[in-house]
Amino acid sequence: TPHTPTTTYADTTLHHTDIPGEPNEADTHHNSTYTLDCEPLHAGSEDTNTPEANAKEEAQAAFLAWAQSDRWETEDFTLAHDIDLTGIDWTPIGMYYPYFTKTFDGGGHTISGLTVNVTGDSYVGLFATIDVTATVRNPNVSGSVTGGTGITGGIAGTNDGTITGCTFTGTVTGSGRTGGIAGWNGDRDRSASLISGCSVTNATITGGERTGGIVGVLDHDGYIIGSS
Repeated sequence: TPHTPTTTYADTTLHHTDIPGEPNEADTHHNSTYTLDCEPLHAGSEDTNTPEANAKEEAQAAFLAWAQSDRWETEDFTLAHDIDLTGIDWTPIGMYYPYFTKTFDGGGHTISGLTVNVTGDSYVGLFATIDVTATVRNPNVSGSVTGGTGITGGIAGTNDGTITGCTFTGTVTGSGRTGGIAGWNGDRDRSASLISGCSVTNATITGGERTGGIVGVLDHDGYIIGSS
C-alpha cells in the first residue's frame, strides 16, 4: 500500500463560506466551501522565539558588532551567552595593527563553530595578537583554526598579555609555530606574558618547527601556570 506523507498543522482556523445563489442545507456540504488557515508544524522544529533563543541571538549580534568592527580597539567586552559562529569565515581579532589591548571576558560561555583559515605569515586564532595590556579570560572555544607559516593558536596566535581560564576543543593546524592555546607566549618587550588555568581537550594540534599542546613557543618572560 503506498504511503501518503502527512503534515501536522498548528493554529488551524476553519472558515465556512456559502456559495452565492446555491441552496445551503444543514445536512449537506455540497454547496459550501471550507478553507483552512494554517501553518505546517515541521518535524523536529523548535520554537525560536523563546527567551533562551532570543538571549543567544542578542549575545551573538553584540559580539559580532564588537569583534567585526573597530570597537575592540577601544572597548572591553563581556560575553553574555553561548554563541555559534558556524558559517562565518572568521578574521582574527587584532590581525592587523593595532593589536588587541583591551579585556575580553567570555563569562564561562562557549564560542562554538569557530572557523579560521588564514594562509601566509600571519598571527592566527580567535585573536591574532593579545598585546601586553590585554586580557582574554573565561571563554570555552571549539572549532577549527588553520594558519600558514606564521604563528597559530586556538585562542591566539601570539600572547604578549594574559590568557586565563580558557579552554579549546577542536583542531589547530599550522606549518609554523603552533599551539592549542597560543602559538607563541612571551612578550617582545620583555613584559610578563601569562597563560593560566587553561586547558586543551579533545583536540588535534598539528604544526611545523615548534608545536605544543598549550603553546608552540614559550619565549622570554612567558609563563604557563595550572594549564594542561
